[in-house]
Amino acid sequence: MTITSKTEYIGNLRTRSEHLKSGTLAESDAPGDNNGKGQLFSPTDLVATALSKCMITVMGLKAEKSGIVFSNISANTTKIMLSNPRRIGKIVVEFYIKEDWSDKEKK
Repeated sequence: MTITSKTEYIGNLRTRSEHLKSGTLAESDAPGDNNGKGQLFSPTDLVATALSKCMITVMGLKAEKSGIVFSNISANTTKIMLSNPRRIGKIVVEFYIKEDWSDKEKK
């Protein structure tokens, strides 16, 4: 089993993760409404954002295999938090597709 990433606590409710294959770094903060600085993505922001990134990537893979132009796609992601215990209650992903696809390509 190959380790994907290493995460360390760097203080003040901030973490740093390294993607071991590429060396890319990502930091996160606790949100401002949960005693953090809120200057970076929070861990739950990253979870919600990862969902939209994964969905767009899967759509891109399918489009590529099908010979469909897939270059003008974006998404807005909304994370709705619940409390007691604090957790993600809902993630809403809205896609914006600016391609002139046929009905067959849309399917």
